[in-house]
Amino acid sequence: MKPAKGLKFEDIRIGRGHAVEAKDIVHVHCVCSRPKGDIVFDTHTDAPYQFRVGSRECYVGLEQAVVGMQVGGVRKVKVPPHLAYREREQYPTLPQDAMLLYQIELLRIPKQWDNTLHIRHSPTYSTKAKVLAHLHRILPVSSKLRSPYQIVQQALFQEAEKNRLKAEKRKAEPGVGR
Repeated sequence: MKPAKGLKFEDIRIGRGHAVEAKDIVHVHCVCSRPKGDIVFDTHTDAPYQFRVGSRECYVGLEQAVVGMQVGGVRKVKVPPHLAYREREQYPTLPQDAMLLYQIELLRIPKQWDNTLHIRHSPTYSTKAKVLAHLHRILPVSSKLRSPYQIVQQALFQEAEKNRLKAEKRKAEPGVGR
């Protein structure tokens, strides 16, 4: 996977083990900021970001920057404005000429997708939701209607939705979450 033109990388810390390749699933923490220091987003305040490398599921700079990184590694990435189109879609207040800086830390390269990663690591979700998420991960997958897996999955989705709505309501209250 050849990096896009204008993307610049700088390794801050080299990790250990398997180097990320196309089609790997990765869990990363990242901070995206403007050159003057204002933060666009920071995954440390919520949950690690998960994506499959090469599937175009995330921001171009982030996806291409993790290739070759090893677990524990930290990399700085400079993303020119012409590659920040997805970030501008998600954050409409970013100007068209926005240069973005990422600091990426590769946490793990799991063998399979983790559907409950965001629940288990986010402060938005209750302890009950996190326990259900853990159970969901360790129970054997089953499509039987009343299997323990299906019961836990249904309870997890209900609890997670309840927590999400509660968090949205808090954000909407005047003077809260701003």
